[in-house]
Amino acid sequence: MRLHVVIFLVGLLSVVQQGRAEDGTALPKAREALTRLKAECDVPGQTNASLWTAYVSATEKARHEAITQLKSLGGETVAEVRHELERADGEHKEMLTITLAALGDDKAVTQASELMLHSKRAAVRVCAAWELQGLKDKRTLEYFKQALHDPYERKDGSCVPIGDGMIHPVRVIASDALVGLGVPFEEVRKLRGDAR
Repeated sequence: MRLHVVIFLVGLLSVVQQGRAEDGTALPKAREALTRLKAECDVPGQTNASLWTAYVSATEKARHEAITQLKSLGGETVAEVRHELERADGEHKEMLTITLAALGDDKAVTQASELMLHSKRAAVRVCAAWELQGLKDKRTLEYFKQALHDPYERKDGSCVPIGDGMIHPVRVIASDALVGLGVPFEEVRKLRGDAR
């Protein structure tokens, strides 16, 4: 019986130590992801052209990957993002707000929805739409409906461009998000103004 207790305690201690080791790597990884996110923001002359075979740009993809890494780390990540947000400004501050929304911060969901509609930076609007789409939060429904009329367009990077080869990335994401939130596709088409 004592042997079983000892084995159990050794196993439990191993699990606790492993958890602590993983916790020890989460914070540096979060800081690294935040550094990569900041490096994508407020860059003069940064291109926002679509990647080949995609409708997102290189900077939007890099920002999404940094946010995805932060989401995968959990735990202390929200506190680290909030800390970074306190001293951020400009596009970086907007992206950190979107990051908090992606991490599930309730207040930030509304703020990110406003950024999707009103940010002066197209990459911020695209990233806000992309991250909010993943939340499937019913509070974003009306925001996505308004985003169906986002003015930003760029050359479509996909292999088979449609029409004049231009695409409205925020509109595309908003359409998909609305369908994902249960709005019938025909209604989305009417809201976009392309149904006959």
